[in-house]
Parts: sequence; C-alpha cells; structure tokens
Amino acid sequence: MRKFIFTVLLLFVFTGLSSASVHDRAGTSGAAFLNIGVGARPLGMAGAYTALGDDINTLFWNPAGLSLTRDKEIGLMYSRWLETVDYGMLAYKFPETGWGGHVGAGLIYLDMGTIESTLEDEQGLYGGRDGTFSGSDLALITGYSQKLTDEFTLGANVKFIQQTNVDDIGRTVAFDVGGLYSRPESNVTLAATIMNAGFPIKVREESFQLPLKITGGVGYREPEEFNIGLDISKNIDDFLTVSLGGEYKTGEILTLRGGYEYGNKISEMGFISGARIGFSVLWEGLKFDYSLAPHGDLGLTHKAGLILYDLF
Repeated sequence: MRKFIFTVLLLFVFTGLSSASVHDRAGTSGAAFLNIGVGARPLGMAGAYTALGDDINTLFWNPAGLSLTRDKEIGLMYSRWLETVDYGMLAYKFPETGWGGHVGAGLIYLDMGTIESTLEDEQGLYGGRDGTFSGSDLALITGYSQKLTDEFTLGANVKFIQQTNVDDIGRTVAFDVGGLYSRPESNVTLAATIMNAGFPIKVREESFQLPLKITGGVGYREPEEFNIGLDISKNIDDFLTVSLGGEYKTGEILTLRGGYEYGNKISEMGFISGARIGFSVLWEGLKFDYSLAPHGDLGLTHKAGLILYDLF
C-alpha cells in the first residue's frame, strides 16, 4: 500500500510539470461541453475516476466500468455552471443481459440560456445592443461492457452529439472505448480510455474536430474503507492533465471526498482552482452526491447528484 501511494505521488508531481503554457490548439475543438466533467462523485475526487468507476457515472468516464455497477441504477446530476449555464445529466443502467453483458444509456445537456448580443463599431469597440440569442448542447449516449476474462473488461459507447447556436445546428457521431485490468486477488486496477473519437461537427459552414481525449488511470480499493485514484489524460487541444483523488467511508452513511487536478488552467486561474472536495450521503437505496470546485475569479461551481438503486 505504501509503495502504491508513493508511486502515485511521484507520477502526480513530475507529470504535472508539463502544463506550463497555453497549447497552440487551445479552444479549436468543437462540442467543447464534452470536456466538462460529469457526475458529482467523480468530480469530488478531481476526476481520478477512470479506474474506480463502479456506479452509473462510469458511463461518462470509462464504459468498461458498467460491468461493476448495479442493475437498474439511475443517476442524475445538475449544476449551475459558472453562474449562467445550466448543465446536467441523466443515466440508467439496464439489467444484465443473458450473455453477461452490461448496457447503460444516458444524456448530457448544457443550456446557455438567453445571452445578450452586442455590436461593434468601425474601431472594433462596443457599438450597442443587438437583441439576444440562445445556445444549447446535447449528447445522447449508449454504452456496453463485457467482462472478457477474470482480469480484463472492455467497454464502448456510441454518442449522438448536437450543438445549437441560434438557428445553426450541428450534429455528429462519436465513440468511446475503455478497458479495465485487475487480478482477482489484487486491490489495484489499471484503466485506459479513448473518448470522443468521431467525425467533425459542422456549425455555420465550418467544421470542428471533436475534443479527442486519451486517459490512463490506476486505482486502489480498500473495500468498505477508502479508494484512491490517479488519472493522466491528454486532450487534443491541451497539455497533460493529472488528477489525484480519493474517497473515505466514515461509515455506512457518509463518504468524504477530495482531490486535486493539475493542468494548464492552474496557470490561468491560480493554484487553488485545481482543488476539489465532495461528499455523499447514502440512505436506503438513494445516494446524494455533492462536489465543489473553485474557478478563480469566476467563482465556485457546485454539482449535486442522485444515484437510485434497489428501488424496483
């Protein structure tokens, strides 16, 4: 156990040092809402969840984890993101198939509400108001997971993605693939995912690549006590991001979470912006999750979620 924690800390420190400047492709991807984390539980651990996912949230992080979830599990999340944007998810884990496969389905939505449109004068300065406009994003996801051996599990998602900006609508299809490896007698799990691999999305006659993301993760589970995870990820338009987080079960009801995400935004928003905290309360088949994340001068982001199981 001590060797595992020491190795995780070394990887966290030395790999994180690569994020020191703005990537030359920053902001060039389409469907950027796919970069926003989903689920109050994983976000309470700073996203160090790729190797630890065992509830319906794993549909959005590593589809291979669907094999570890309960049947007929329902997940919801809502966040008032950065003061003006409504962001949420809804997901369901179906009963296990007759051949041992596991299926989940869900959606992510983002609603930017009503935004004021402005004009520019000949000098490029503020030239007054020009009404309002609105925008929204949506992703519909279906995932499948199959345990291939006692040690290896493979999963995949299909995503239908839509972006709406005033009267312009862009649509495309993307895919996720993920794997888990763990020996039956081991507390350590290794994970890897490729997310948002698909076709460019076209909006206003211009095509944008999707935010392709590759992640490797390692997790350590001490059943009924605590979990520790480390994720190292690379997005197509950003440098490496390193996430270290965990959760501690104080008993049958309360679980405490915390973590730190080290990436390029640290240099933009300050060191504290990488910190994450959260908790969950479990009561008779219903679990309430909460996470809190600072975003520098933009304020705090709160995410609340519910997981329901064993209800029908």
